[in-house]
Amino acid sequence: MDMTREKLNWTRLKEEFPDVATALLKEWNERDGFVPYEQGYVYVIQACDTQYLKIGKTKNPDRRILQIAPQMPFRTQYVRVWRSNFMSMGEKYLHSVFSDYRANGEWFDFGSANKEEKACRIGMLLNSFCTDNSVKHAYGNYIENLVKKATTKKGEHLLFLQTFFLDTAGAGAAFIADIENLFSEIQSELFPDLPENIGGDVSYFKEMLERAAKDD
Repeated sequence: MDMTREKLNWTRLKEEFPDVATALLKEWNERDGFVPYEQGYVYVIQACDTQYLKIGKTKNPDRRILQIAPQMPFRTQYVRVWRSNFMSMGEKYLHSVFSDYRANGEWFDFGSANKEEKACRIGMLLNSFCTDNSVKHAYGNYIENLVKKATTKKGEHLLFLQTFFLDTAGAGAAFIADIENLFSEIQSELFPDLPENIGGDVSYFKEMLERAAKDD
């Protein structure tokens, strides 16, 4: 099987998947032309000796566990922490996947699941390549859902993904890089006269460095 990923090209996208192109152009505009990076951590905390797990996000895992622990009648511990480039989206993804088990807020109760289902769900949460990528690169899942909503023909969104990305979870960082390149191509089309790098006159500083080098 040929696993070569094709580079997403804005011109080709407009020709072959116009509905997707329209949706991604709107996304580009709403994000001001940038992929919405938000670095931080997504975590799973267990209330020890219970079936309750908390799924949340934080910039500082050490501080977060110290904030939560005094509020709980149980001991608490981390069972999983992901470093994510899109922590809010990563948290939202996990909340959506496990919504059937939501007890209250960010707390989830796995006690109602049967033994097999519980093992599958907790295994997916704690030890899954797909889950890891979906949390770390959650913007990929967001884009996939956007494409699903934009396509009107049956199977069109799958054809789009197969053509350019193969699989969003498997592609991970490469998927995000392709979207970033696509946004750059959109900007180049809409603002052809805008320099790629904008800066002031730095000749004075160059001369200053040259003089300092001569003095040495």
